[in-house]
Amino acid sequence: MEERKFSVAPLPAGFMLTALVGLLLSIIWVYPQSTSWGLGTGIIFAIMLVSSLISMTYGPTDVELDYYKRVVEKAEKRKKK
Repeated sequence: MEERKFSVAPLPAGFMLTALVGLLLSIIWVYPQSTSWGLGTGIIFAIMLVSSLISMTYGPTDVELDYYKRVVEKAEKRKKK
């Protein structure tokens, strides 16, 4: 049998920020008003936070470096014009 390699997609930093803010808002604001909605949204944002932590730990950095190199090259071309 062929062994499958575990691959992780790189997630943007905004994904982690959204997860943190959403989790805090779910716990602080939504949960006291509605237990079921607070628990549901809290679980969703907690799963998002865990996935962003996994992506941050095991994700490939080459993809991000290539992306930033392209962004810098585009910015330098715009400066020259």
